[in-house]
Amino acid sequence: MRRLMSLFALMVLVVRCGGDTSEPTVGASGPSNAAETPKVTADVGLGLPLDPDIVAIVAAVDPDRVAADIQTLVGFETRNTCSDNSGAAPGIGAARDWIQSQFAALPGVEVRLDPWTYTGCGDSRTLHNVIAWIPGTGNSNRLIVIGGHYDSRNTNVKDGANPAPGANDSGSQTALVLEVARVMSQYSFDATVVFAAWSGEEQGLYGSSAFVNGNYRDYFPDGTLELNFTADIVGGDNTVNDLTALQQFRLYSPGTPREISSGDGSSDDTSPSRGVMRHIGFWGGLYVPTMTMIPKLREDRPSRGSDHKSFIGKGIPGVRFIDVTENLSHQHSPDDLYQYVTPSYTARVAQVVAASAASMARAPTPPQSLSVQRASSGMLRATWAPPTSGSVDHYVISARSATENFYRTRLVVSGDALSSALSLIDDLGILSGTSYISVAAVDAAGHESLYAYPEYRCTSRSCSVPSGSLSVTATR
Repeated sequence: MRRLMSLFALMVLVVRCGGDTSEPTVGASGPSNAAETPKVTADVGLGLPLDPDIVAIVAAVDPDRVAADIQTLVGFETRNTCSDNSGAAPGIGAARDWIQSQFAALPGVEVRLDPWTYTGCGDSRTLHNVIAWIPGTGNSNRLIVIGGHYDSRNTNVKDGANPAPGANDSGSQTALVLEVARVMSQYSFDATVVFAAWSGEEQGLYGSSAFVNGNYRDYFPDGTLELNFTADIVGGDNTVNDLTALQQFRLYSPGTPREISSGDGSSDDTSPSRGVMRHIGFWGGLYVPTMTMIPKLREDRPSRGSDHKSFIGKGIPGVRFIDVTENLSHQHSPDDLYQYVTPSYTARVAQVVAASAASMARAPTPPQSLSVQRASSGMLRATWAPPTSGSVDHYVISARSATENFYRTRLVVSGDALSSALSLIDDLGILSGTSYISVAAVDAAGHESLYAYPEYRCTSRSCSVPSGSLSVTATR
């Protein structure tokens, strides 16, 4: 089986990539605020039908539940790390216990309080992440983590007494994580799907760092942290986001090295986090075509950050979902109120998160040991090894030019094949210039893995692993 499927063929839109007015995105012709829109053939033509369970998961997301959850979290008055941790309201302890009860009510979901110690409030106190999970039925040691912090703050990061309602930051992301857990809990997945409500984010990502740096072994002794989705500020602030923006979200994913200072990254780069971005762009768009993804080619906004950084810093791919536009006068203040958020927006972002995570959790792991070599003028040969987990029906070889974020072609080859001769023009649709190439594994139900990492970078003379692409924790 060998057939070429152009992503420009039938022009069925997936999650689109546009720009906002504050930060340029990288489009097909370089940095631009113009939209870059990956397009795909119809799912039947691709041989990748949509999973009816995932379609049902998306449909089950309830904006009214999201709204009620945000209101409940605001009702704790403050969830500051330095507030009352006993379980009495107001305070972070009461919020912790409520979040735990919401996870515990879900059939088949396991939940634990994950302790860590903090000394920055003038005492030594034990804070808790709330960790829940759907155990994987195939390879339970694969851990896909969906998280968002639940602690809030006002202008003083250690003020545990005064109001810190945190409707958008962090009520929205906590509500998103809870809702995704609810709708996914009705189904099974090959991988274990972990849902995390982090504490201590506002003081320095302490809760997620404790989990990544070893606490996760208490719950998953043989587990491998595969990737992380972080939601942070996904409330859709209605004072600065118009109707168009409320159909969009920014997605931050760094390259190699990770962009943590000023200056965005480039599409002429590769990283494991960018691979997650492409999967969300393709599959999230097929399942939730009403939402538009704005890719941000850096780790986060300059001098800002969230819990995905704890994962990326340990070499684990991570991305951040966030509103298109932020109202800084509402953030980290007593004015982060429920009246300024749009729960239906949070629900739409939750649909993208749930669809993308479910798709990844049912897919094989990526092919191994990818190698791409030039065979002759205009011709390449790609070789790879099977994935370490999951069955394979066929493989998909894809390419993108160095000026594009997303793959433009899908060359399908048999699941028995572990190599393929390729024409840059006829098979991969690359007419000239530098290109990036990789391969994904697809099971019989159409669940597609992440693409093998690293991508290979091919010029007119040779193909090679891009310089620095294996130093995934390096920063600039």
